[in-house]
Amino acid sequence: MGVQFSNNASTRLRGDITTSTTVLSVDDASDFPVLKSGDYTFVTLIGPPGLEVVKVTGISVGRRQMVVIRGLDGTSPKPYSTGDGVELRMTKELLRGVSDDGRRHYQINQLLGIWK
Repeated sequence: MGVQFSNNASTRLRGDITTSTTVLSVDDASDFPVLKSGDYTFVTLIGPPGLEVVKVTGISVGRRQMVVIRGLDGTSPKPYSTGDGVELRMTKELLRGVSDDGRRHYQINQLLGIWK
């Protein structure tokens, strides 16, 4: 449970989105990580309005959709158009997720007496 990764995952939007859209339709979600309950990843939306970092909490490969929380990592929600980019990139939020997961695992293992 926690932040998940994949290498070089990218796709394009299949439809326009507004600043309040929370389900992205994409061309192909198969290169992105499999997200189980409680898992998440971060992607960057790329287009003429600029960059936006979003937290992905659900991915449906078959339906080619991503459920997202918008405007993270100092960015704000922006409207994007069909064909704009969706990429899994290294971001502060992604690294923060790794750090938080590592701390949580270390603390649990300390409680269990596995790591001292």
